[in-house]
Amino acid sequence: MSAFDEMVRPSLARIGAPGDGYATDRDSYWGSGFFVAPGWLLTCAHVVGKGGAAVCRGESALSVTWQERTAVGAWEPRTGTGTAVVVVPRPEGAGPARDPWPFPDLALVRVAGADEVRCLWLGDREAGPRTPLGLYGWSVQTGELGIRHGTGELAGSDARALLLAGSLPIGGLSGGPVLDLRHGSVIGVIKGRRREEGVAVPVTALYELLDSREAGRVVREVLRAHDLHHASLLGTASPYPDWTAFHTALPGHVTSVSGITAELRTRLYGHLAHLPPPAGAGEVVHLVEDVKEQVRGERLRSLVLRNVRTWREGAGLLHGLRTLEPDGGGTLVDLDAVLLYAARVARRTDREHAGEVDARRLRAFTEWIAAQAAGHSHWAVGEAIRALLEGTGGAQRADGAPPPPGGRPAGGLSD
Repeated sequence: MSAFDEMVRPSLARIGAPGDGYATDRDSYWGSGFFVAPGWLLTCAHVVGKGGAAVCRGESALSVTWQERTAVGAWEPRTGTGTAVVVVPRPEGAGPARDPWPFPDLALVRVAGADEVRCLWLGDREAGPRTPLGLYGWSVQTGELGIRHGTGELAGSDARALLLAGSLPIGGLSGGPVLDLRHGSVIGVIKGRRREEGVAVPVTALYELLDSREAGRVVREVLRAHDLHHASLLGTASPYPDWTAFHTALPGHVTSVSGITAELRTRLYGHLAHLPPPAGAGEVVHLVEDVKEQVRGERLRSLVLRNVRTWREGAGLLHGLRTLEPDGGGTLVDLDAVLLYAARVARRTDREHAGEVDARRLRAFTEWIAAQAAGHSHWAVGEAIRALLEGTGGAQRADGAPPPPGGRPAGGLSD
């Protein structure tokens, strides 16, 4: 079994009807899902919908089964009782929704007894064309129930859907994860198959649910638990290769160039998860554009304004950022940008939302940022970060630190 399978397998689940006494006219196996936070399973709404309207309303339970590795290395099934908390869209009345189920076709299921289950890493930005993909889910295609793994690539998009080429989804895979094989992150949820192409719901559709009055609170809770879960795994021994430990072996790993390690990203998102959420997409985009101007020395507004709703998505927009050069090249400055962005978020939280955040959490965040600034190879970047944190708890930790030998400014920053 590949390392990808080892990472995905403990997070992958199959969904179906509970045991004896549950009245349903459907098959007991409905589809797949995967854990994104302790006790929280992400799947498709139409998978949950196979249990009927009562299951979609959270009035009737469903069964969730996953696998755990034993002390001797064998995989054993574990089963918990699930309750659908978010189903979007939810069918009206007692009848099923039309086929195909309308977008976003997502559901979040609370699973009792699954608080220790490992969770997959959710992507923080859209995947690009031709991205190599891994598709995972449970299947009975060969006559025996088991995990199915296929590979393909992102062929394009159609309205709100991702189009998949290569190994196409089959019955039972609906609700399973679509992984970016370069980075090991979930970029979509398998929805189904249309003629000669696969269809998936982009994981960014989950962030869009934050705009919903009914679903937004739950989605925010799940995203926060997701980032805190991965941050808690740093330095923790485990029989499973979690995303942070696994990332360094992936083709998309370019730490030697950018300096943004999986550990740095995980710690950053863990800190951001403790902060009050942004007031809206404009607040995040404004900070991102200011940081771009600061590191590039030139303000070039993005032609496409992304409707980002979380602090983690804002940091995701800065990964891979380069300085502007006439020939189209440029120096990679994404580490500079991400650290400056983090400092700006901490500064804004301290000045405008101090009463909404635990002072110890904010101090820990600013101390962590200041420590990154103290060890930064570009002296001007460190100085800019310290200036942003001035007056914010924890900034004094890096104050007075001498610039490293040979430090040079990056992009538009100057001594």
